Amino acid sequence: TGIRYVGDDVFSNDSSRTSFIYVFNYCTSLDKISDTIFSLCQEATTFSLAFNYTHISSIPENLFANNTEVTDFSSCFAGTRITAIPENLFKYNTKVTNFSGCFYNSTSITTIPENLFRYNTKVTDFGSCFGNSYSNNLSVIPEGLFKYNTEATNFGSVFRNSNITQIPEGLFKYNTKAVNFGSVFSQCTKLTSIPETLFQTNTEAINFNSAFDGCREITSIPINLLKYNTKITDIRRIF
Repeated sequence: TGIRYVGDDVFSNDSSRTSFIYVFNYCTSLDKISDTIFSLCQEATTFSLAFNYTHISSIPENLFANNTEVTDFSSCFAGTRITAIPENLFKYNTKVTNFSGCFYNSTSITTIPENLFRYNTKVTDFGSCFGNSYSNNLSVIPEGLFKYNTEATNFGSVFRNSNITQIPEGLFKYNTKAVNFGSVFSQCTKLTSIPETLFQTNTEAINFNSAFDGCREITSIPINLLKYNTKITDIRRIF
């Protein structure tokens, strides 16, 4: 469509709607949104693919402040042109379980706030959340990014094909229920090393398929990298 801007309370006559899936999907002219678009939609439960491949370059911090029933943000901002993520964007969305692909292929992001998911303690799925961000300047992952997400089980492809240069040693320290690390850092061509205790507490993990596949700058593998991961069932092409 030719929509370029979405203003205040645009859904004021549809405030009982629960699903906003695909609501602005592929509106490629859309480049600016108001922070009160969804302010009256207090029953909303999903924003999956809501802004998928729009041209928005910024996100209002209070965009979802009144949407406390939301459980699904999968692919919400995939393929957008955002350069920064407000730290309190999801502060009031404490029931969220799915962030899979939320910022997938958003290639202009430069930083990730450490407390972005601080209040989302029920999340189980982070699959491909920041994946395929190969052309951006995102090189650093905050060590405490997933600290409070103790229910998370899926980290598959979470940073796949990105420009990160190092992995914080305690990145997954508190994610003791995680089972899937498939392609977690695959094709991260600027990554030079792997912390030896990266997966030490992830004793339930079963899938490491292609976890570091294509990381061509890594020259050595820590001897105890998978020492505590005794339940592994898939280790194909891990390196």
